Amino acid sequence: MSDDDALDDLVRRATLGKYEDLCPALVRRIAARELAVRGRAKEALKTTRRKLHQVGAAYWPGSTPAEQRYVEWLEALRRARGDPPALRQACAQIMPAHASTRERLPVLDAFYQRTLRPIAPVRSVLDLGCGLNPLAAPWMPLAEGATYRAYDVYGGMMAFLGEALPLLGLRGEADCADVLHTPPTERAEVALLLKVLPLVEQLWGDLKAFLQAVNAPHLLVSYPVASLGGRSRGMRQTYSQRFEALLAELGWAWEVHSFESELAYLVHRG
Repeated sequence: MSDDDALDDLVRRATLGKYEDLCPALVRRIAARELAVRGRAKEALKTTRRKLHQVGAAYWPGSTPAEQRYVEWLEALRRARGDPPALRQACAQIMPAHASTRERLPVLDAFYQRTLRPIAPVRSVLDLGCGLNPLAAPWMPLAEGATYRAYDVYGGMMAFLGEALPLLGLRGEADCADVLHTPPTERAEVALLLKVLPLVEQLWGDLKAFLQAVNAPHLLVSYPVASLGGRSRGMRQTYSQRFEALLAELGWAWEVHSFESELAYLVHRG
């Protein structure tokens, strides 16, 4: 079997079941790296699927929503369109399906008002590794007619969000792409990098180069202060020390906001 055939076979087997909806570019990149490191297909398959779990499946309690669930969610948003309280309620009922947005719900009223206040009203957003976070747009201090570009690695979720954005009163697109390795080139006023930098560092390593490649003058970065299993293990202190040291090295200014489940930074690039 040639190297290309071996990689094709590994990608096919790695995406069986709950990983079949993941961005093909992401799967192939991880699989190629693991095959080169491990050598043996059996070991590469095991570590590839482990990394796919870390980057995506771990954030879906139970399993990724089936198509029917996306249809139901869209119908709920359509019924609430034009009614701000009803729209917030509909979004709040959907967001617990994804671990990251579920954890943020208790502080959602304060989170964006505090972190984005210095640059409000925000006219354009890049949301990288977004999960279901675009549904939090009704809580963000956005300008009327703001544009919103969202990226993540699940095709079905991004198709759902693409239809959801206009129902939220936003112009923009939602795309399935491997942006935590290769950020998009389009410019926005602020880029949201919520709980994604640990994945960038873990999977690709060069966090400094990644941050420099994001095309936005402001970055809203957050870190989890506990694992998905609820263990803190000094994460707040560890992340704050390392990230602030990197920001100082880059010469960028920042403001820090501490929440119960999340540590957030509004970064102003020099």
